[in-house]
Amino acid sequence: MCNGTEHPIEYMMIDAMKDWVLAKKILFTFYPHLIAGKAVIIHEDYYHNYTSWIHLFHYRLRDYFEPIPIVKNSSGVAFKCIKPLKNLSAIIPDDFMDFSANEIELAFDYSLSLVGASNQPAILAAKAMAYRHKNDYDTAKKILDKIPIIVQWLNTEVYEAHRTLKKEHTSKQKRFVLP
Repeated sequence: MCNGTEHPIEYMMIDAMKDWVLAKKILFTFYPHLIAGKAVIIHEDYYHNYTSWIHLFHYRLRDYFEPIPIVKNSSGVAFKCIKPLKNLSAIIPDDFMDFSANEIELAFDYSLSLVGASNQPAILAAKAMAYRHKNDYDTAKKILDKIPIIVQWLNTEVYEAHRTLKKEHTSKQKRFVLP
C-alpha cells in the first residue's frame, strides 16, 4: 500500500472516511499526492448520512476538483483533481465545529447540484447530520422533516439519520418522532 509520501496517486477509491479524524488523516496523507489533471478519486460514502465532512471538504476544495459523471444511482461520486493540492492546512479546518452554518448550507447546495433527484434525500440526510455533528439538533430535525414522508421511510440514509437523532436526542424537551 502506498503510504502517501513516496508515490504519486492516479486513482483512489475512498471508503474509509467514517469519522472526522480518519477523514482528515486520509485527506492530509493522500490528497497532496494526487496527480493534477489526471488523478480520479471516488468517494464511496458520498451518500452516507453520517459522513457530512466529505461534502464540506469538497466544497472547500471545489477549485481543485471537478465532478465526473459515473453510474447513475450508484453509491459513490467521482472527482478529477485539476490543480495540485499543496497547502491543505490553509483550506481545511482543524475542528469540524469551525464550519459555520452558512458554509454548511453552501456546501450542501453545491453537493445537491452534483447529483440526480433520486440521490438528493441522502445528501439532505448528510446535511442534517452536519448540524447534528455541531449539536444543532433542531436544525437537523427541520431538514429531515422537509423530506416527504414516503421518502423518509424508503430512503435508508434518511431513515437512519432520523433514528440517530431520535436515539441521541430523546432527553430534550421536544421528542423526535420517526416518520
